[in-house]
Amino acid sequence: MLALGHHVFGARNTTLAALLPAARQLGFQQLSLTGADSVPRPGPFAAAQRETGVRIVAVRAGCLDARIGAARLASEDLASLDPARSARAYSALAEHAAFARSVGCPLLILDGGRGDAPELDDRVRHLEGFIARGESCAEAAEEIRLMARKDRDLQLDRLCRLLHRLAREHAEMRWALLPATRPDELLDGESARSVLSDLRLPQLGIWVDVGRQRVGERMGCEPSVHVLATLAPHLVGLDLHDAQGHRDHLVPGDGEVDWRMVAEQAPRGATRVLSLETAARREDLERARRVLESLELA
Repeated sequence: MLALGHHVFGARNTTLAALLPAARQLGFQQLSLTGADSVPRPGPFAAAQRETGVRIVAVRAGCLDARIGAARLASEDLASLDPARSARAYSALAEHAAFARSVGCPLLILDGGRGDAPELDDRVRHLEGFIARGESCAEAAEEIRLMARKDRDLQLDRLCRLLHRLAREHAEMRWALLPATRPDELLDGESARSVLSDLRLPQLGIWVDVGRQRVGERMGCEPSVHVLATLAPHLVGLDLHDAQGHRDHLVPGDGEVDWRMVAEQAPRGATRVLSLETAARREDLERARRVLESLELA
């Protein structure tokens, strides 16, 4: 069954309860709460869920950040070697886990973290400028990767220890890691496989954001086909949207993603979330669903 990303409604001032009948009216029985937009207050959520039958199937770390005053996505600093930053990230993730439980959601999606060097964000922005102008960026991307890898082993060790703690303290939750879509992020395919192998936690898996993965390829990250093929045994869900250049959350088929490849690699049991632009038109949602149904992705 295809779920819908909540940010498609573009409604920051409504309640989460109000989104459930809106999703059902569009033909969706499942919602995913993304980090792209702040999640509205729950409102009379339990009553709305009973009336509509719409379920929340995934919560992405970051969706509460505006509410709890986090300056960055909740999970980005989890692997930081700065104890204060790492502790703040852990606390924010614990709040997200509590929120997910309160809306009956068993799954929290989180980033694998970024390199600690303070200049990395600026370098990535410059890299995005090179790509937008159609200029060569391979050398700049490699420099960023090398900077991010300086303390990567130490950061991955911290990530593993804190993931183990999260799994122990929130035993009823499942967790899904996002592979790198920027050259300063830690979890390339090899690192993700290593983390999963080291931890051997049955409640830990991988979530692939298909559109962002395609954008990441332009910045020198691993090709989507390789990420999906090598991590498929651990894949618990996918955000489905297309990408063209640096613009993503497009209707599948309107960008550069190889959708036949995605359909071939996606495990049948993985959760699929249609994640279109904020305030997408109803006809775009219907067109996206037809495309995904034709590929047996919905």
